[in-house]
Amino acid sequence: MKARRATLAATAAIFALSAAACGSNSTSPGDQHASNEPKVGSTASAGLPTTDYTKLAYDQVKKGGTLTLAIGQLPNNWNNNTADGQLADTSSIQGPLVGSGINWAADGSWKLNTDYATSIKVTSDSPTTVDVQINPKAVWSDGKPITAADMISYWKAQNGSNKKFNVAGTTCFEDIKDVKQVGSDTRHYTVTFDSAYAEWQACVWPDLPKAATATPADYNTAYKTKMYPGDGPYVVDSIDQNGGVITEVPNPKWWGRAPKLDKIVFRVIDQAGLGQAFANGEVNYIDTGAQLDVMKQAQSKSGAIVERTGGTTYTQLTLNAQSGPLKDENVRQAIFYAINRQQFASVTQKGLGVPPVTVGSNILLPGQKGYVNTEDQLYPYSKDKAQAALKAAGYTITGGKAMKGGKQLELSVVTPAETPTNNQRAQLIQNYLGQVGIKVDIKNVPSDKYFSDYVVTGPNKNFEMTSFSWVGSALPISGSKSLFTPANSGQNYYGISTDEIGTLYKKASETLDQNARIQIFHQIDNAIYKEAVMVTFTATPVIGVADPTVVNFGAAQFETTDWTQVGFKG
Repeated sequence: MKARRATLAATAAIFALSAAACGSNSTSPGDQHASNEPKVGSTASAGLPTTDYTKLAYDQVKKGGTLTLAIGQLPNNWNNNTADGQLADTSSIQGPLVGSGINWAADGSWKLNTDYATSIKVTSDSPTTVDVQINPKAVWSDGKPITAADMISYWKAQNGSNKKFNVAGTTCFEDIKDVKQVGSDTRHYTVTFDSAYAEWQACVWPDLPKAATATPADYNTAYKTKMYPGDGPYVVDSIDQNGGVITEVPNPKWWGRAPKLDKIVFRVIDQAGLGQAFANGEVNYIDTGAQLDVMKQAQSKSGAIVERTGGTTYTQLTLNAQSGPLKDENVRQAIFYAINRQQFASVTQKGLGVPPVTVGSNILLPGQKGYVNTEDQLYPYSKDKAQAALKAAGYTITGGKAMKGGKQLELSVVTPAETPTNNQRAQLIQNYLGQVGIKVDIKNVPSDKYFSDYVVTGPNKNFEMTSFSWVGSALPISGSKSLFTPANSGQNYYGISTDEIGTLYKKASETLDQNARIQIFHQIDNAIYKEAVMVTFTATPVIGVADPTVVNFGAAQFETTDWTQVGFKG
């Protein structure tokens, strides 16, 4: 399963998002928020492009038709800013329903979306101050105008000042000093930060209307089972909870050019059935989750087009540092040494037509400027070092077993049922840890309960180890901070942090010089890996399979999808 950096996901049946599979329609690639970062290009999914779908000019796209897409599950909470709403599936569903004044180009750079804003510009670097002018035609789907009041309310809900708001993370918003309407113009506001702020694009546009942020109840629970007023070219027409189907139709309040499709349908399909569902014509496009079996099944359909791009998704193993033996950092470090990550990548990505790529940073993705494989440097694969770390934790290695008090060290890894990729990773983890004396029990749980009942459970986490995917971002700070600091962050599933990590993230956010910021990223990586809480595995390319008639939608690494031109060839 996948989880976005600001969203979780199971794998193929996407949970962060994954919005990255088809481009994001919120304020950043991979559902993160970008700044004036350099063009990042593709990840080290060596030489893969950043987009690989069929493009067609708007005027040449057929008017009408229904686009059917697959998701892994229905939203736990339609407000995916909440700690329990961080499903990548939710981001995918909301792609046609929401928009932003900031879009993302194929190369990862940001650009103004004039449907929503006539101007967004930095007017000062000391402190960073951003002036935003909203398109006077822009309205929410309930007909109410998008105004400065929406941004002010959104900021207050997201900045952590009111603990009753169940936010997934406060990154960026907590660094804003004030948001003010300019004069009497309700469509004009300024965002002033406490100091310089490098990734300002992450938090200068209201992703939610005031109707969803005015009170904690509005924010936390009012949109558990329904969509809040959006501002995209489509709106929700129906939600079939029992059948697992969501239908979207053109937004009658939309002020931009008319969308081409009559309907967009999202259907819940388990990972194991994804390829066959495409081959049977049940869906028009799938993100294979880089699964060989799914890709081959889908290719059996006549005319199927396989699309490959670099990705922002990576697989990892999360360790609950508040649980039993894993409270000891020596045990956690032993796990890092015990796993052969390069072999892991070769096994899990065999046959996909792309070179296997490991990820060795908590902040940067392979291919981004400044990326260094810190994990390989600090934790080279070594059974001897793994067992030495176990001995430092008080275990003896007897008969190939790590023993203490007459009992073998035993850990469990929780996996979602019917998600073969997660189970494959769990079996590999079981094998590697078994070789150094640790017994691993694989606990399969219902896929639709995996995140809500086992991972995203607040301070009382219901797992020892678990493996899903995070969706990264072109913005290193906004895309990673809430995963590691503070300890009680809605996305910190390890349960620990340090003052050093928090201080370094703040220093990085206030450093406008990119090269200097990269050096701080390396310091952050070292500080995080010292705590040994997340084993990063592989960079996952986007491998999609599309019907030959689908246009302007498909495999993309960073680019925001323009849903008005998504459709079919004439």
